[in-house]
Amino acid sequence: MRHREGRFFKKTQAVFFAGARRLFAVLPLKASFFLITLTRFFDRRISFFLVSDFRAVLQRNMRPVHSNFSSLFTTRFPLQATGTLICLGAFQQAREWLSDCDPVLYANENFFALALDYLDWGEFEQATSILHRCSEYMPTTPLLLYYKACIALLDNNEALAVRCLLHYADHAANGWCPHQNIAARYPEIYAPQPTDKNAGSLGLLYDAYNFLGQRVIRVGRGELAIDLYRKTFEIQDSLIKTQPQISEELQHWLQQEQLRLEDLHIFPWEWVTQIGHLGMLDIQFQMRDLGWWSGPAVILAPPHKTANKALLSLFEKQAKILINGVNISENLAQELFSLQRYRGTHFNAWRFPDGEVVAWQQAGARLMRQWEAAQKPYPLRQAFDEGQGGSQALSDHVAALKREWGMQPEDWYVCLHVRDAEFYGELRGFGQAIRNSGDLETYQDAIRYITDQGGWVIKLGGPKAPALPAMPRVVDYARSPAKSELLDLYLIRHARFFIGTTSGLTNVAISFNGPCALVNCASPDAQLWSSKVRFIFKPIIAENGQPLNQLQMSSTPWRWRTFNVEVLERYGARIQNNTADEILETVKEVFHLALGKMEVYQKDFPEEQVLLSRWQRSLDFPEFYGAALPSLYYLQKHANTFLLHSEAEDRNFFI
Repeated sequence: MRHREGRFFKKTQAVFFAGARRLFAVLPLKASFFLITLTRFFDRRISFFLVSDFRAVLQRNMRPVHSNFSSLFTTRFPLQATGTLICLGAFQQAREWLSDCDPVLYANENFFALALDYLDWGEFEQATSILHRCSEYMPTTPLLLYYKACIALLDNNEALAVRCLLHYADHAANGWCPHQNIAARYPEIYAPQPTDKNAGSLGLLYDAYNFLGQRVIRVGRGELAIDLYRKTFEIQDSLIKTQPQISEELQHWLQQEQLRLEDLHIFPWEWVTQIGHLGMLDIQFQMRDLGWWSGPAVILAPPHKTANKALLSLFEKQAKILINGVNISENLAQELFSLQRYRGTHFNAWRFPDGEVVAWQQAGARLMRQWEAAQKPYPLRQAFDEGQGGSQALSDHVAALKREWGMQPEDWYVCLHVRDAEFYGELRGFGQAIRNSGDLETYQDAIRYITDQGGWVIKLGGPKAPALPAMPRVVDYARSPAKSELLDLYLIRHARFFIGTTSGLTNVAISFNGPCALVNCASPDAQLWSSKVRFIFKPIIAENGQPLNQLQMSSTPWRWRTFNVEVLERYGARIQNNTADEILETVKEVFHLALGKMEVYQKDFPEEQVLLSRWQRSLDFPEFYGAALPSLYYLQKHANTFLLHSEAEDRNFFI
């Protein structure tokens, strides 16, 4: 019933937005502006989505976003109208309207909502300016209180932030819930633990700095995140010294397991809620193997939170996997969850012994190089082969499926994952839809190349993923009733190579040490890729029509502007999918890599070393892509626009 209701809601949404786009195409600009602003009285999120459609209409009609939208309506409701201007990116006009606002409005909750708009669009200076102008007022809505605390932290005003956070925690249903990463999908209602209250204002600051670090990345200002995450390490150091009071039940459990709380590393929900995060967990334990950290670990894995239970089970030799109601009581699970502020392993950042703090992905990318230099084996692959992967029943099941698909026992295959909007319910090109893989037609030449070589292509993904057209020797396993978590792993493990993108299944393929052709990639993060990876990123076209080069894409500020669609649009940029020839050639290169015949492919690229040298010089830091290399064909095709030309080229030039 709930599933049908969800589908009806999505269809209704689609009809609503399609109708709005048609209206925007015929209505005068001020009328369209009025309709968008009117929705802010009911649902700011709908208003936010409508703005993107309106911006598209403005662009098609060659109308600037700073067109004059003033009217009697905007005079009567200046704060709501100003919020719409901010979402449009017309900041100058918004500032002019704000300067005319009656100061009595500063106490109004709508004014704090306006500050939130500035926060959402990375205009932090304006958000803090509003805070200064109305700092004596305390909004009554808990959510606005929380965001007031965030703005105060951006303004280095921890005292005000603490007052807001304490007020928020005591009035919101989940106010005392620990926080490390939004991916954990925290409960809307949370029963505070004694350890939450013991952590007090320090614990709330730890949560807020973690949230704010993610928030600045999501709005395109990721250069601010590291200083925010550095604060969380300092706070955790202070909390650890306080020696939290724990229950007798937890004391007894620790004694029984021969553990000491002061040695324990807690991996909370974030590490298991997405399959890609389980791949990150693999990197985390490789860090321990190389001596980056030490001590016993527990993984908190509520059954309803775990993305792939078969993959999680492969960590049984690395840590104690604690499953609520299975091998640990609900009370103990909640207490350990609360203790993540003291003993939680940081999901967002990494601190080296010398005090250097970097984004966690940058540390993971550095680890990939060190792991390969040490010629270490891949523990998750070994665990799979020794455990479920070696099951005779599973092998028989796969053999039966292959016969059903028309494969012979000796046939080899490639796994293909094409990220689409359905899995996360992304709407019409918003948010992380920037990472979706685009038109399936652009993959067909690469698919035919594989089948022409005698291979098969097995498509992975969600059950609602767009269907591949019927093609010889191609299996749309993603939409098959045979699909299962364990079979996903088996197919990736035994594929000749993997075709994917910047998505979670790629992390699994790399944990299993498989060759990978990664295309249509888009991410501001450093990548956890091995030397068996060849990749191409989506081109980003700036407002002046010029593509960004590799240095710009890996450096502040443009690196952080690639987090989502809205941020790119705000800076007038657009992203393009890779073309069919680029995908085909990346697949060809990895096909030869998997066969150990790279010299056959490389003969067509006599300037290979020159291209790779120029590419390396074009990176902000050398391990940005782990140990991986870009497609030679892509480098050659885009050498003049994507790569720096010489050592002397100005590395500080940014569009």
